[in-house]
Amino acid sequence: MSGKYSDFLPRFGRNRHRSDDKGQARFDHFIRDARLRKQQPKRRPGLKILVMVVVIGALVWGVSDRKTLFQGLKGRRSHIRTIVPLAIAMGEAPVPEHTSESIRANIAAVTPLAGACFQAWPEAQRDKEGKIEVEVTLSRDGAVEAAVFGQTGMPEAVGRCVGAALGSVKWPHPKWIRKVRFAALGGSLTQ
Repeated sequence: MSGKYSDFLPRFGRNRHRSDDKGQARFDHFIRDARLRKQQPKRRPGLKILVMVVVIGALVWGVSDRKTLFQGLKGRRSHIRTIVPLAIAMGEAPVPEHTSESIRANIAAVTPLAGACFQAWPEAQRDKEGKIEVEVTLSRDGAVEAAVFGQTGMPEAVGRCVGAALGSVKWPHPKWIRKVRFAALGGSLTQ
C-alpha cells in the first residue's frame, strides 16, 4: 500500500474540489448520464386526470348552491313547477308568529280548500303516491309566491282557485325566505 490512510479520507478545506469547474459545469456529467440512461420519471397520465377531475369537482362544488346540487343528485318527484297567482289575506287578524305550529295550522286550514279546487278539475295529474303538492314561499312580507308541482296545462280558473285557497290565511313572516311544500290533495285517487 502506498500512501497514508489519511490520504483517502475526504478533505473539508477550501480546495476540496479538484476540478476548477464552477456553477452548472460541475453537474454537466450528471445531466449527460441521465439523458443517456433515460432515467426520466415515469409519466402517470391516470394520476394527472384524477387530479384534474378533483380540482374541477372542487371548483363546481365551490360555486354551486348545495341545496340545488343535492336535490339534483337525489332527484325530485316532479320537476314541473307552475306558479299560481296568490291571493293576499286581508283583515284585522294578527300575523302569526313564525313557528312550526303556526305553519302546520295554516297548512291544515288551506289543505281542504286547495284540495277542493283540484277535485273540481278531473284531469289533475298526481304523482306516484297519488298526491298533488303545492308550495308557498314565505319572506319577511309574508306569503310572496305560490306554486303547484307536477301539473302540465293547468286551467287558469284552477290556478286562481288554488291561489285564493293558499292566500286565504295569514302566513307567518320569517326572517329569511322559506319554502313550505305540502300535499294539497293526497292519498288515493277516489279521495
